[in-house]
Amino acid sequence: MIIVLGLGNPGKQYEKSRHNVGFSVLDECAKELNLSFRETKKQYAITETSINNNRVSFVKPLTFMNLSGNILPYFSSEKIDKLIVVADNIDLELGKARFRFSGASAGHNGLKSIIAHYGNDFYRLYIGVGRPEGDVINHVLGSMQKEERVILDNVIHNAAISLIKYLNTDDKEAFSRDLSI
Repeated sequence: MIIVLGLGNPGKQYEKSRHNVGFSVLDECAKELNLSFRETKKQYAITETSINNNRVSFVKPLTFMNLSGNILPYFSSEKIDKLIVVADNIDLELGKARFRFSGASAGHNGLKSIIAHYGNDFYRLYIGVGRPEGDVINHVLGSMQKEERVILDNVIHNAAISLIKYLNTDDKEAFSRDLSI
């Protein structure tokens, strides 16, 4: 089984925030694959399909970002062949995306939680939201200007298409180093 875990915060007030790009990429994947998420009693929303003869679960933790890894024990009875985590990254310029295996949390609390529950050996699809000059928390949770939203929506769409292509071919080259718009 492949789990694609999109990070974000539940609730309407966070829906369009930079911190919720993980949820947004998964929503875009579901749209492209004509799938629908269902909420479970186990603190996550999920939709599943088969891609390239693999069972793929797209999962959105509903635990708030800092506790994202708390849902992974629910999958302990399954053999996870691959874990792909989609998360925002303030060290990447807005409009960029990067796919890589392993690495540190870079201070991202959602990734810290995943690492604490799963270890460090998983793929990451980073969506750049840019580093603010001021407060990081207000930046990732705050509202965006219209021009920023357009850029972010484009990279979310491109990242979802690349992710689906990767799942269909298992070809890491499906992702360019930067998915610029």
